[in-house]
Amino acid sequence: MCLHEAGDTVSPLAFARLRRFAHHPTCYRHDHHLVRVLGLELCLGCTGLFLGVITGFGIYLTTDFFASFQLASIWAIGIALYLPTLAQPRVQFWSFKLISRTLLGVAIFIMLSSLVLKVDWFSPKEVGIAIIGLAIFEITRRFTLRYRHSNKDDPCRDCPHGVHPFCLHHLDDLKAL
Repeated sequence: MCLHEAGDTVSPLAFARLRRFAHHPTCYRHDHHLVRVLGLELCLGCTGLFLGVITGFGIYLTTDFFASFQLASIWAIGIALYLPTLAQPRVQFWSFKLISRTLLGVAIFIMLSSLVLKVDWFSPKEVGIAIIGLAIFEITRRFTLRYRHSNKDDPCRDCPHGVHPFCLHHLDDLKAL
């Protein structure tokens, strides 16, 4: 099975590139990192985040969520939606990963949108609150990424078929070299 795509024939090592929108190898050992939809292989985490942001936008368009809650309450809800993301590097179930990333996308949307929609931008005090909120958001983002990278799951580690891209998943491509 040759894994070249039509545009990948320029370089003999084109097979080593990760697929667009997946940014993970697409072999069975990475299934818990992928969503396969209509023949596309997508990164599960990015897909969940995207679905979460779209869901958050849908909440904004169809409800009075932002009018019903104060800024602090919206941020408390966002933090609650963010918390499953901390367990996700250790809980490698496909459905949990998709749900936690989707909740994270909703959290990101409602928290950042609340700063735009709930802050009186003519009040220095509220602008200060928004700046503090953005700083907390950025610190949390950096902490979370650092935490995720220190607890990273690498399906290629100890794989009996080799390590991407020099593995049985690309055997036909390697033989063609």
